[in-house]
Amino acid sequence: MNLVIDVGNSRIKYAIFEDGNIIKSDRLDKEAFASFLEMITTYSIKTVIFSASGKYDDNWISGLRSKYTTIFF
Repeated sequence: MNLVIDVGNSRIKYAIFEDGNIIKSDRLDKEAFASFLEMITTYSIKTVIFSASGKYDDNWISGLRSKYTTIFF
């Protein structure tokens, strides 16, 4: 499974893909990112693709890198 995360100015959008199909997608407030990191552990994520046009917390990157192969755009 792959996870794509797009950080905008006010919200985060994400999608979880398996075999080319979206199995979950949603939007969340930036304040909910820590809970989001806990939620995604229930999926067998192998790779995260992270894109940001807005500000993000460097701890988010540390959290992702510690568990997943992470690609940044």
